[in-house]
Amino acid sequence: MSLTISKVPARDTRRGTSLFDILVTDRDRHTMKLNPGVTYQLRDDARTHPDLFTTSEVNSLQARARESDIRVQSRAAGDSKNTRHVWISFEPGYVPERRERKH
Repeated sequence: MSLTISKVPARDTRRGTSLFDILVTDRDRHTMKLNPGVTYQLRDDARTHPDLFTTSEVNSLQARARESDIRVQSRAAGDSKNTRHVWISFEPGYVPERRERKH
């Protein structure tokens, strides 16, 4: 065992609010609607690695985005299976393809 001097990071006080609503503000949505089809990379500056999201976070972003015309796309970050880069765009009429569940 080894000891290292380190400060405890601040707690994330944004709990209870949708990650989508935190990261995609009303101003961002307005900008996206003025520029349909333009793709933006999603970042969270409150993180150590602001452009990386977990798979479960991406799933919750996609679920919340289904309520609007915002498309959420993600790609794996390097060789990691659990971290992803995320892009969003305003695409009127976009309907995500259904994925069949395996039984």
